[in-house]
Amino acid sequence: MQLRQTRGELLVKQEELGAALQAAHTAGRAKSEFRANMSHELRTPLNAVIGYSEMLLEDEPKPELRYIESSGYHLLELITTILDFSKADAGKLQVTMKPVAADLIVGDVSATIAPLAAKGGNRLKVRNALASATVQVDPLRFKQSLLNLLSNACKFTDYGTVTIDVHRGERRGAPAVAWQVKDTGPGIAAEDLRRLFKPFSQVGEPSTQQIGGTGLGLALSAELCRLMGGEIAVESEVGAGSTFTIWLPESPES
Repeated sequence: MQLRQTRGELLVKQEELGAALQAAHTAGRAKSEFRANMSHELRTPLNAVIGYSEMLLEDEPKPELRYIESSGYHLLELITTILDFSKADAGKLQVTMKPVAADLIVGDVSATIAPLAAKGGNRLKVRNALASATVQVDPLRFKQSLLNLLSNACKFTDYGTVTIDVHRGERRGAPAVAWQVKDTGPGIAAEDLRRLFKPFSQVGEPSTQQIGGTGLGLALSAELCRLMGGEIAVESEVGAGSTFTIWLPESPES
């Protein structure tokens, strides 16, 4: 009798737990959709602010107007990151895979990141062992992920070296292409590595966190790479820099 009663209580608790999990899932989905909708709505007036500041700068290049323009672009980047993450969190972020020349990707991201590297007194090195190979990626999303890693490397490294190293390798027993971003920055402590890819998580000393950001960049990049069939790995040691590697399956075209 006691056993049947205990079993009945367990079944009731199991049903209650299932209902609670469903409610949490529904609430989480609603929260993600709200963030996505709000982020989208915020971009419209912000684009207008940026547009008008650019028009005013053409007539009168004042430092105040340039500050408004640069701040607007920075805010737009943060909002776009939140929008993308919200889509990913709600399962609405999609990728479109197509063959792209590896040289083109490396050239584009190198040209884009060069000014940021120079700003911190860093030397940018490129090693591309794929030569004229073709890779299967979503060009926009892959560049977004790679640029996020490069941007972090430049921001946290002063008067050092940031390296882009692209080569073939093997990941989990299968042929893969490694897109490595190496820096000679301060490195990341072992206890921080465990939460590095968690949303809204920033690691490092308080002084380095003043660099800013949403804490979503790495989480979003990891999700984008997962959607493209790959993953991001990291190796780091305090005082010896960090290496972030985007591993993608090697396609027949490569």
